Amino acid sequence: MDLSKLPKLSNSPAPPPESAPPGSGDPTPPHRTEKPRQYEPASYGAAELWISVGLGLFLLFLNQNTVKYAYGKLTGTVPGIYLDPTPGVAPGTKCDYFNWLDSAGMVARHEMYRDTITFWSDLAVTSFALVLILDGIVMAISRRPGVIAALLGFTVLAILGNLFYLIKTLDQGLAIMSAAAVIIGGYVAMLQWARFKLLSAVRSGRA
Repeated sequence: MDLSKLPKLSNSPAPPPESAPPGSGDPTPPHRTEKPRQYEPASYGAAELWISVGLGLFLLFLNQNTVKYAYGKLTGTVPGIYLDPTPGVAPGTKCDYFNWLDSAGMVARHEMYRDTITFWSDLAVTSFALVLILDGIVMAISRRPGVIAALLGFTVLAILGNLFYLIKTLDQGLAIMSAAAVIIGGYVAMLQWARFKLLSAVRSGRA
């Protein structure tokens, strides 16, 4: 075979290889994993503090008998619940009992405040009023789950006390104040429970 008749191969140099895009040869940067942020549960603001403490003080103003009775027992004085029915006493003198009169207008018996159904009504509403005041203060300043749990316990006790009185006296009519305490107290207890769970989660995450 005559090799001289074959076409000559070009001696031109081969084209340079395509340049890789900048940075393609760099090693893959390590994947950055960010730790999840821990968010501090929001505490009560000024509005929540105002409504909780204000409502508690308002209920105490409407139901002063329990406070008067407790103050009288602690100080050794006569609790000023009722006007003293004793003849000859100074006008405006207070006492902690009232008289039941018979059909002839004569005194049939004395009844002490502590023995009346009103005593339990006042006690139930006053306990809830104190819980509201504590709720506004504690939920605004405390970030300890144990403190919130104790507050939740007091709230549940106040709710149960008002619920018991509400059911016990239902045949005499609806106890409006105790019914309101049960409804509002349930909402307050749910807020306390939610805050307790958040604080517990934050505390366990930091441990």
